[in-house]
Amino acid sequence: MKIYHNNLAKTLKQGFKPIWLVFGDEPWQKNDSLNLIKSHVKQQGFNELIRFSVDDKFDWQTLVHEYQSLSLFSDLRIIEVELITGKVGAIGSKVLLQLMQSLHQDVQLIFHGPKLEANLQKSKWFKALEKAGCFLPLYDIEGRQLNQWLQNQTRQLGINLHSDVYPLLIELFEGNL
Repeated sequence: MKIYHNNLAKTLKQGFKPIWLVFGDEPWQKNDSLNLIKSHVKQQGFNELIRFSVDDKFDWQTLVHEYQSLSLFSDLRIIEVELITGKVGAIGSKVLLQLMQSLHQDVQLIFHGPKLEANLQKSKWFKALEKAGCFLPLYDIEGRQLNQWLQNQTRQLGINLHSDVYPLLIELFEGNL
């Protein structure tokens, strides 16, 4: 399933998704999305967080071992995998496809990284992960969307701004969230 940042809170309320894919180059949305997802699953009892950063030297069996092992500290775990380049290579692709055969409700997988090229989004491994979970592509907030975003943020934070302030803030901060 593919959703956008403005639908994340609503989607989180719809039930457990074993996999989250958060990819894009907009840092505020990325941090906010990861924080919302982790906060939500922690409320569901996922207390242990394991992080991996994947580069071209990453041992994919480490991820498999961690996913399949029992935890000493918590029955429910979050495994966060940062794909530094957005690429997994042939071995990573094979491992991720095998991992899809043994998904369970005790581990929340979160994959994140930079904006993915279209060919990576069409790859077999990515389609399998997206089908099993939720893909959250992140795009720059610009123009009209930035105005709507800013109004939503001020409303959520309980801040009342004069209508003349919004265009000024947009001019100052567009492209720099």
